[in-house]
Amino acid sequence: MSRKIFYSPNTFQSYGDPEIEGVDKFLKENALNDKAAITKFEERVASLFNVKYGIFVNSGSSANLLACLALDINEKDEVITPACTFPTTLSPLIFLRSNVVFCDVYERHYVPSVQQVLDLVTDKTTAVLIPDLVGDKFDFELLRTKLAEIGRTDIKFIEDACDTITTTVADVATVSFYASHIINAGGCGGMALTNDDDLADKMRRLRSSGAWDFSAPSFCAIFGYFNSLKIDEFRNKRHENLLHYYERLKNCDFYELPENAEASWLSMAIITKSHRFEIVQELESLGVQTRLVMAGNILRQPFYAKLFPQVNPENFPETEKIFRGGLLIGLHQGISSEDVDFICDKLIEFAERYK
Repeated sequence: MSRKIFYSPNTFQSYGDPEIEGVDKFLKENALNDKAAITKFEERVASLFNVKYGIFVNSGSSANLLACLALDINEKDEVITPACTFPTTLSPLIFLRSNVVFCDVYERHYVPSVQQVLDLVTDKTTAVLIPDLVGDKFDFELLRTKLAEIGRTDIKFIEDACDTITTTVADVATVSFYASHIINAGGCGGMALTNDDDLADKMRRLRSSGAWDFSAPSFCAIFGYFNSLKIDEFRNKRHENLLHYYERLKNCDFYELPENAEASWLSMAIITKSHRFEIVQELESLGVQTRLVMAGNILRQPFYAKLFPQVNPENFPETEKIFRGGLLIGLHQGISSEDVDFICDKLIEFAERYK
């Protein structure tokens, strides 16, 4: 292989002249702290999520903490969240000393089913915080309907959509503009999104020296705005690559592929039946970058195992399967059809060898 196939967009695969020229023009003509630039980007992203308000911050991780702070989550609250997760999805709940209740994800998905969440709801449950992990999509709308049927309209929803760009019905959604994500704001940035006037006002106050400072530079908002104008192009190419992976690997039962082909995926997620380490090593040696699936089963990580000694990680079988066999491969707009064919040829070869 003559060139490296990157896991995430490299150099000008995710940005180009519009972003560079936009930032250059802004820096020459505006103050560094320009509210109008930030507002323009907030309105743009809010429209993509189909909500009224966006609050631009310095990272998706900060957006998660901001959402929890705005919803007054504290040590009295019981919050349901998956064991298959990203560390800074869980971190705000730990920091705010809430009572974390872990759930599993369901087969061929990286999010829980609605029923898995409902089964854990008690009279102490006050919130649900679920990441759309790797871009898979949790059905918050159905959960709201089912909870209303049992008289629980009080439970708050936080949708951690940092890995994707989607619409939301959650009380607060969050998104990340890190360099590897679908939209990026110069390599950093995040946003909290809501339809609630009071929550939006509270998050603005908390963001900017209202006990915290999660502010992001205005020129990052300019970069992000111009980058967001390419969202359809990026999504279409990612979906094209996703379908190409599906077509090439659909008859290879050595790999488990995700079920939700309509989601806006961050990367191609697969689960190997065995020999993940060897497969990853061989792909990397061929110039194909890979990643493991975020934290996998976060309860297997030493730090979190010490924090939650009472929770048995084996109670989450689908999460365990992802932890032991899952890997991520690039799906982004910088990956060509030929790249996908090369990767799939090798994956099929490995499947024959290790089955």
